[in-house]
Amino acid sequence: MKLFVSSVIALQIIIFIFVAHRLIKKGARYGNDVSLPLNIKVTLSISCIALAAAVFMFNSGKYYPYSKYVLLGMIISFFGDLAMAEALGFKNRLIGGMSIFALAQMMYTLAFIKTITYNQVFSVRYIYIYVAILIIFIALCLKFLKPKFKGEKRELIFGIAYASLILTMGIWAALLVYSFNGKLFLTLIGAIVFVVSDSLIALAEFFHLKIPYGGFLIWVTYVMAQVCIISSPIV
Repeated sequence: MKLFVSSVIALQIIIFIFVAHRLIKKGARYGNDVSLPLNIKVTLSISCIALAAAVFMFNSGKYYPYSKYVLLGMIISFFGDLAMAEALGFKNRLIGGMSIFALAQMMYTLAFIKTITYNQVFSVRYIYIYVAILIIFIALCLKFLKPKFKGEKRELIFGIAYASLILTMGIWAALLVYSFNGKLFLTLIGAIVFVVSDSLIALAEFFHLKIPYGGFLIWVTYVMAQVCIISSPIV
């Protein structure tokens, strides 16, 4: 299975090198020219689903809940990718895509929580830690981001709600790694890279900042995050 996983990751790296070469050759730094073509996005998404399916099929032990819910999350993410690429016909691709990705983040969070409870390493303290961090985060968002936000109010609400789900996923990823004494460390790395990827999206979509090679960097970090989370049980 590790050979298959390595082969898929190698394919993804080749794709990104090819796209990077095209961007540099075209001299594109901003706008639509930096976005990956739909067929490339679909190929990358399907390759991540294939990875998740392989890990799921070969995980019947203590990481079974992890691989099961991560696979579900990856399948949902595929439709989120299509929504963000305006391939599903949503009137507002951002809200449509975020809604689908929210479900994916819930699946990842469930994967972490279910793995903790399945292996009987859960502690009530985890709930207190999670709630405290989430409340502080939402309060900071309302205080500092709301005055600078330039989009529609509903987009701000969706943005904070989605960011809260990303944070939730990140917190439980950290608690998962802590519960297993440092094992599944790639899960936490994937969660952190996810934050980077979604932060780039937020800066571009909500605050209308021009990020050099933004579309390319978003996909590089997004795929890196997915691969880290998917492959964590077999590393």
